[in-house]
Amino acid sequence: MKFLPFETLTLETKLTEKEVIDRFAGFIEPENIFRLKLLTPDEPKMPYEGTINNHRFKILRITDNLRTTTPVVIGNMENNFNKTIIYIQIRPRASQIAGLCVLCIFVIYKLVINFSIHSFDIITLFFIGLIVFAYFHMMSMFKRESLKAKIDLMKLLEAREV
Repeated sequence: MKFLPFETLTLETKLTEKEVIDRFAGFIEPENIFRLKLLTPDEPKMPYEGTINNHRFKILRITDNLRTTTPVVIGNMENNFNKTIIYIQIRPRASQIAGLCVLCIFVIYKLVINFSIHSFDIITLFFIGLIVFAYFHMMSMFKRESLKAKIDLMKLLEAREV
């Protein structure tokens, strides 16, 4: 999916499932709803936050900004003989998708009104440009952050992509 901000990948590691969970436990801290330096002045000790439940995990990378561009990494582990297969889906946060959808709905509404009265104003062109800019910004930030997450996970789990 080259033009959509969703990635799926499969990692294969020689670690057992228990070893993978133990490594994740040392790599992920509990989720913090408000991670602002004003409210929580102490620095995070681990690079990711999230949850691990049995064979599933859901994590976010901790950054200095307000986490507007960090994708959600959702994974599922499966034992296969002497190796563990980890299926990972990386997607944007729901707030990012919702914000872009609201902007698109507004522009579509504005276009319908303009075409129904047979006029076109510069503000509509501005909002179309804004959508294009927001899409490319979201895609570039998503690709950058998902690549960082992928590299971090491959290093942590001593895994290779299948």
